[in-house]
Amino acid sequence: MSVTAAPGDQTRQTARPYTYTYDASWAKLPDGVEQWGVVPAVVVDSQDRVYVHRRAVPSVCVYARTGELVATWGDQFAAGAHGLHLRQEAGGEYLYFTDVRRHCIVKCDLEGQEIWTLGTPGQVGTNGEPFNRPTDIDVTPEGDFYVSDGYGNARVHHYDPDRKLIRSWGEPGSGPGQFNLVHDVWFDTRGGRRRLWVCDRTNRRIQIFSPEGEFVEEKTGFRRPNGIWVDPHGMAYVAELDARVTILDPDDRVVGYIGGEPSRDPGQLLKPHAIWGDSRGDLYVSEVEDGARIQKFVRSTA
Repeated sequence: MSVTAAPGDQTRQTARPYTYTYDASWAKLPDGVEQWGVVPAVVVDSQDRVYVHRRAVPSVCVYARTGELVATWGDQFAAGAHGLHLRQEAGGEYLYFTDVRRHCIVKCDLEGQEIWTLGTPGQVGTNGEPFNRPTDIDVTPEGDFYVSDGYGNARVHHYDPDRKLIRSWGEPGSGPGQFNLVHDVWFDTRGGRRRLWVCDRTNRRIQIFSPEGEFVEEKTGFRRPNGIWVDPHGMAYVAELDARVTILDPDDRVVGYIGGEPSRDPGQLLKPHAIWGDSRGDLYVSEVEDGARIQKFVRSTA
């Protein structure tokens, strides 16, 4: 699998080809676990520890980048596992879980200790209010955050750092500002821009909004986009449910793909749901439905 990717603004005129090779030896299952099961999310911390978020017990499996199992925890998320976001903050690094079954957002430290919960677990928001089966979260540099509320609502919610709701927008449909399964949010600050990207999965597009929720543009051509991760050089990676990862450069130009032909074979893709990378540019792709696994792809320069 090869793509051409510009590793940063300063070298954009001389893009280097990257090759991604499947690592079949990475990450042994915990004792007593025979298969991954559905894996909705994966993130990587500053020490290159990989947090694999499963819809089973144990729900969180923490690995070294070389594949050794470091810890397991998080059984409270086993039934409602969906979105997971990692953020470096003044006090350290934190995990933000989106629990689609309990209708809430939970912030934890890296050992799984809960810090706060937004939303009343088990209580469904009505009339478009938070939350009705939310899907994911992203946080701005200032600490505001956005939540995609996508399986029960067709809404995006914007909160301030004190967890007070600022605004919500969205309704079912296919027009600007309308959603058909709003599945992920990502706040784009590349090149000094401030834009919110929203994966509008069943409409097969990504909608882009101002921080205040005003529609800016849409990007089409995606195969049911599920999740976005951006590397330190501004390269964006979009996990698509229909067997593909799309790679975009810092100017939002498509520069390559991983996968494309549906396959359950090792090293191929079937149902990508989330993606994240480590400090070396290696990628971790989690899959759901009949994909049901996590795979690592090692990056090298051709």
